[in-house]
Amino acid sequence: MDSEMHGSDRFCAALLPHIQFERDKSILNFEGQTAKEAHNILNVLTAFLLQQCQPHVSAIDCQPYGLAGGFLVFITSIVQLANEEHALNFSEMFNLMPGWGKYFIVNDIFRLNYSRRQVWSW
Repeated sequence: MDSEMHGSDRFCAALLPHIQFERDKSILNFEGQTAKEAHNILNVLTAFLLQQCQPHVSAIDCQPYGLAGGFLVFITSIVQLANEEHALNFSEMFNLMPGWGKYFIVNDIFRLNYSRRQVWSW
């Protein structure tokens, strides 16, 4: 994966372990539910992680975003849940914004990609 990543993608991949949710402005959409503020977001994520999941990141795409030096990050991955026979695909997109010497996730959208045959028409 590393050899195929561009400069900003590598930068974001290195940054991911050091990111925090910004307390007042962060929003997470996770499987149809919305959580606002860091403590509520962490409750949602912790409940998911307590399912003993093992994520395996497939790709990270990252683009500069806004005038403040932020980034738009898109991740595709698979996750193996403890009681599931097959791994599930997921996608996640979030905005990283700089502040106080760190980067914060301001908006985060996470969706498991079940193999459904439902087709959306516009």
